Amino acid sequence: MKKYSVKLSISRLEKENISISDSFDAAFLELENSVASPVNFSFEAQLHASGIVIRGNASVKINGECGRCLEPVTQDIETEYTIMLDELGNADEIDISDYIREEILLAFPANIICSDNCAGLCPYCGINLNNGLCKCRDSAPAAPSPWDKLDELK
Repeated sequence: MKKYSVKLSISRLEKENISISDSFDAAFLELENSVASPVNFSFEAQLHASGIVIRGNASVKINGECGRCLEPVTQDIETEYTIMLDELGNADEIDISDYIREEILLAFPANIICSDNCAGLCPYCGINLNNGLCKCRDSAPAAPSPWDKLDELK
């Protein structure tokens, strides 16, 4: 697998701020079949007395299934991030690619949905309720509640 890296020169940072805009192939995120575009990112790095402060943003498109109706979805992920590095050691340069990768992955939603008003699937017959209502909803018996036993307590 190709190793992607973004390296900052400490000696250059001592003279000036460093700004970088770049993009990496989707393999940079090390995810299978869920990334639909290159990973675009930009940032500015500044050297401070306490270390390096990196402020930037990143964007990528991801593929997945809607968590409610299971239809295929492509979603734009955009994030702004601030990375603070305070233990630099004696290195001449520092590789920040793993930090950028982590910030992008943290911006991924826990559950992708196709739209805020997605109706999901019928819990009885499984029909996609975005395409129309099903007939089983009115005729199906009410599912027992896990709290029903508490009603029997005195």
